[in-house]
Amino acid sequence: MKNSTPGTPLPDAGAGRPPRRGRAGFTLIELSVVIVIIGIILGAGTLGWNAVTQGRRLAEAKTNLLEVRDCLLRRMYYNNTYPSYTGDTTPGSAADNLDCVVGGRFDTPAMDVDACLCGVLDPWGRNVYLIEGVAEAAGGGFEPLGQDGKNIAAVAHQGVNGTTPDKDASRIIDMNGNEVNYVVFVLVSAGPDGLLDDSSYRDLFSGGALAAPMDTANPPDFDRQTPPDYSVAWTIQGDDDIYVYMTAPELRTLLAQ
Repeated sequence: MKNSTPGTPLPDAGAGRPPRRGRAGFTLIELSVVIVIIGIILGAGTLGWNAVTQGRRLAEAKTNLLEVRDCLLRRMYYNNTYPSYTGDTTPGSAADNLDCVVGGRFDTPAMDVDACLCGVLDPWGRNVYLIEGVAEAAGGGFEPLGQDGKNIAAVAHQGVNGTTPDKDASRIIDMNGNEVNYVVFVLVSAGPDGLLDDSSYRDLFSGGALAAPMDTANPPDFDRQTPPDYSVAWTIQGDDDIYVYMTAPELRTLLAQ
């Protein structure tokens, strides 16, 4: 056994090793990177959730319009007339239509549109609209289908000599750019942004109306020029109106069942 020389220091066990780093925590750059990554993840999640939420509301809006459509169909079946409503029935009028005069059973001709449409809101808490088709009048020009309780020509099995929507005057342009003729009515929700997208039917409701006859000189145009982008949080970009329409051939098939 070797004896240490008095006064000679013992060898350092850690000699030759790098000094240990203390627990100094994260640097400012590291913290910044982590914060940026967390922000990106949260942002992506928010956009994804916004798209999911809007998708659910779109489906709900379509369901609401279909329920109104079915309500109108039931009343048309029992009344054998096109839907009627209170207010000015002049084609192209933007008067304050739809005074919500409700009441009466399905087998009475009591303001069908009022009974089916009043109080119905889309998922964004806004009213829905009805655009009514028109027929050629006996004295010239065009009249709304619901005016004067016109009989439904589509109910062929009842032998009714009724009124048919005019082929060209009662037409719309659908979202694919196709022309649809013999339109009885169109139900419209303004969508997430609350704005009716095209002036061809927006002008019908500029005076506060919720129901109006079709403007024969300017058919409703739903041709979607710019699809909506639901991934943009809080902002809907593009044409986003939701609509459901009924044509005379469809009506004939449904009411004949």
